[in-house]
Amino acid sequence: MCDAGCETQWYPLFARANDNKDGRRQWAFRNWPVYTHVHDSPDKPIGDGEDGVWHVLPHIPTPVQKL
Repeated sequence: MCDAGCETQWYPLFARANDNKDGRRQWAFRNWPVYTHVHDSPDKPIGDGEDGVWHVLPHIPTPVQKL
């Protein structure tokens, strides 16, 4: 988890109040809190592998439903 000063580089990915049934306000992936890096952009994530700890979430495309 990001605490003790790392929040200047790593921002929590907050959820809206009604996004999570359990009332949690930060997104998690496999029970790990999700953060964005200060220099990340959608087309070029910078934080992957940072300090051997931080990793980019895998992209899991949403299946397209055929009508």
